[in-house]
Amino acid sequence: MKSTAFVLVVAMMLTTLPLYAVAAVLTSGSCGRDETDNVTWTISTLSDPQTINGVADNKRLTIRGQGAMDDFVQTQSGSTNAPWQESAWDVTSLIIDEGITHIGANAFLAASYFVCNVSLPSTLETIGDYAFCGSLKYVKTLELPQSVTAIGSYAFYNTGLESVVISGHMSSIPDNAFASCKSLSSITI
Repeated sequence: MKSTAFVLVVAMMLTTLPLYAVAAVLTSGSCGRDETDNVTWTISTLSDPQTINGVADNKRLTIRGQGAMDDFVQTQSGSTNAPWQESAWDVTSLIIDEGITHIGANAFLAASYFVCNVSLPSTLETIGDYAFCGSLKYVKTLELPQSVTAIGSYAFYNTGLESVVISGHMSSIPDNAFASCKSLSSITI
């Protein structure tokens, strides 16, 4: 009887192992569009956080490498299938390093309510649809690099932006790129 109970307990434990593996939270990985794009992501905790716009800036998501980020898909829950999604809910800084040319569609869709600092590279050319939709609640000012030539639909929908500076050579900006940005009072081109 004891050996049957022991076997039953071991069998139950083994059947739960895949659940633990699925629940693992990633802190780094690849996010390039294809094999020619060497783009990676890392989440790190800052040891000496600063306060920006009333938020302690202590967790950073960094995108680095050369080339384009992948375009991601919006899930039924309203978030995204970006690989950092499960780890990024409390990210406070978003750093996109020099060399990145495209921010993927849905990349930071509702990624974190707490982002207070965004750094965009001078190599950035395009920003995908819904890229920052529903995030950047504490980012008040954003300056798009001169290299940016296209912004996708709803790219900054429902963010906390108050002012945007667009210094690139865009021929047009979608009407809905900054829709529902209730605090947005100026766009300088």
